[in-house]
Order: sequence, then structure tokens, then C-alpha cells
Amino acid sequence: FSDALKKLTEALHVAENTMEKETWELTTFTTVGENRKVALSMINHMYGHLKLQTGSHVESIPYFKEGRRIGIEIGNHFRVIVADMVLANVFSHLNSPDSALLYAIEGEQYGKEGNILKYLANIYYSTGDIYLQKGLDSLGLTYLNKSLLYAIPESNFSVVAIVYETFINYFYAKKNPDSMLYYAHKNLTVLHSMGAVTSFVAGDINEGTIYQQVANAYTLKNN
Repeated sequence: FSDALKKLTEALHVAENTMEKETWELTTFTTVGENRKVALSMINHMYGHLKLQTGSHVESIPYFKEGRRIGIEIGNHFRVIVADMVLANVFSHLNSPDSALLYAIEGEQYGKEGNILKYLANIYYSTGDIYLQKGLDSLGLTYLNKSLLYAIPESNFSVVAIVYETFINYFYAKKNPDSMLYYAHKNLTVLHSMGAVTSFVAGDINEGTIYQQVANAYTLKNN
């Protein structure tokens, strides 16, 4: 990752300091002034992800926050929602559900305003997971199901898989093997439909882990 971090640092410096009009032409849908800031938001976001890949969750936060700040400044809903959904997950990982929930709620607002349906699924998954973390099971399950309503039509399979995974773990804790088996079989269908046998970015989900969950469910049934 060191080479990637070095190149992103250089790109960050260029985006922060280069103002010439002819330099920036990302798309035909933004003004020249916005293009530089869109690029700057994207670079901060990528830098944050590289920090996450090295396990530096706390160090990633300022970069995602900066990408989000720029998105708000230029009115780019997409840049805001992608930052919010990662920040929600990061703070959830750091056992700060209240902070995570603030970003999830904001992400829902920008996702609705920008009609960004695919990533609303991510936001609703994060919201559901946060509520489960806070012990608010009914709200958590409601948002997880809401996530599926957006993820499935948008073919956002990584979210579908992590939602099913969350259901499996939830029902395992509740000692409900039949529900575990129901969602495990659905998750295998998702994996097979994608031809995926390794793992999703959203989590360490693969055929091996699902079959282990099936075995756990049958162990519960037989006890």
C-alpha cells in the first residue's frame, strides 16, 4: 500500500493546489470549479480507504470527513452519501453507535434527495446494524429489511449478502435455527448467482462460512 499512498498523496497535493481551468475536465455535468473539488473529494475518499486497508480506522476518519465536507460544499449528493456510509461503518466498528447513526441518518437524507437508490441500500444496512448494536432489535430488523428492498432491485449483491449474514448471526444469538437456515440458503443463492466462491468486500462471506452457519443451525436444532 505504500506506493499507492505515495501516489495519492501526490494527487492530493495537485488537487489542492492546481487551479488552472484547462486542468480539470472530469465530466460534462459539472462546472470547471466544481471538477477540481470533486477530484479532491474523491482522492480524500480513496486515501481513507487505503488507511482502512492497513487497519487504521481512526486515521481514515479525517479523510472521509474531508471528502464529505467538500461534497456538501459543492452540493454533490453522491460524494456525501458515499462518505457517510463509510463513516457510519467506521464508527460502528469503533463501538461508537451514536456517532455512526448520525452519519447514517445524514446519508439517508442525501440519498433520498439525490435519488441514489443503490447506496441507500448501504445506508439502510448500516442503520439497521447500528440499531442492533444499540439493542433496538425491532428498529434494526426493520432497516435491514428496508435495505433489501433497495439492494435487490439495484443488484447491489454485496449488501444483500451482508444483510443475510447479519440476519443469520442475529438468529444464531436468538437460538432460532430455522431462521438461520432460511437466510443461509438465500445467501448461498446470492453467491451462486454471482459465481462468487471467495468473499465480498462488505464482509468475510463465502461458501465455507455459510456452510459453517448451516452446521451451527443443525447443531442448535439437535440440542
